[in-house]
Amino acid sequence: MARWGIISLCACLLALAACTAGPVKTEFASDVPLRTYKTFDWLNAGEEAVSVDDIEAFRLDAAIRSGLHRELTARAYKYQTLGAPDFFVSYRHGVAGPQPSGVNADRSVEVMISDGQTRQVVWRGRLEKALPAKLDEPGFFLNEHLVKVVRQILNQFPPR
Repeated sequence: MARWGIISLCACLLALAACTAGPVKTEFASDVPLRTYKTFDWLNAGEEAVSVDDIEAFRLDAAIRSGLHRELTARAYKYQTLGAPDFFVSYRHGVAGPQPSGVNADRSVEVMISDGQTRQVVWRGRLEKALPAKLDEPGFFLNEHLVKVVRQILNQFPPR
């Protein structure tokens, strides 16, 4: 019984720590009509995949990509693999390669939107401290957390 209490406490503390992420920082090209975009695809689809040997980065990539796809389609953007989409989506996260003692030093998640014709980045959203220092904490649910992170970032796209 005490074990469940400790696990619940850890989960609550992790949830609270996740809320300490600052505001989303954005940059965008004001001369590009981002509100006219309706279709998307992944920039360099399949090329940004990390090695399965780096399991933490692999898990993060899968969760971020899934969250982005879910959030964009929920906002009525259509995933388009044939022909030229209106925009391409790419992302970065703060885990790249094995981290010393399992600690994630750069805990950011960044989403980039590139124009479908020029492939130039026209919008960028970044959330600092979006990831916990350790991804394997008991009670931390990576996929659910990253859905919230992606939603928080995409709430700024397109800019108002």
